[in-house]
Amino acid sequence: MGRPKLLLDLRGKPVIRHTVERLVAAADMDEILVVVGPEHAALERALGGLGVRLVVNPAPEAGQGSSVSAGVQALSARATAALIALGDQPGIAVEVIRKLRAALETPGKSIAAPRYTDGLGNPVIFAAAVFPSWRRFPVIGERARWWKEIPPASPSSR
Repeated sequence: MGRPKLLLDLRGKPVIRHTVERLVAAADMDEILVVVGPEHAALERALGGLGVRLVVNPAPEAGQGSSVSAGVQALSARATAALIALGDQPGIAVEVIRKLRAALETPGKSIAAPRYTDGLGNPVIFAAAVFPSWRRFPVIGERARWWKEIPPASPSSR
């Protein structure tokens, strides 16, 4: 490839821009944070004008969990939920994001993930009540165990 996957051209725009544009289109989010590594100038340019806030993960080599932690730590104290999406999902349907938000409003639900034909997938949405748990389980493997203990609400998607 020769370039980071998120910066590859897809129909005239970088992959990451397609993904973030879909998140913006889903609307009704107070703020969209994009977690990036220390070398993020090209991503910042690719996302110019979208009104997102970049959050730097100083140790992306520590894995996806470190990026999630960086994002959760940067959330506003007013945040009621966090939608965690992957930058390399340019085809994520806006309707999936809306269904996730609606599923989280189900009484007793604090996590929702879309169910695809091959199982649960991304993006995932967490209620603010879950945020403290991210501090209790600092290792992504431990978070995976914790995730299995709290079954998510799963809106169907196509």
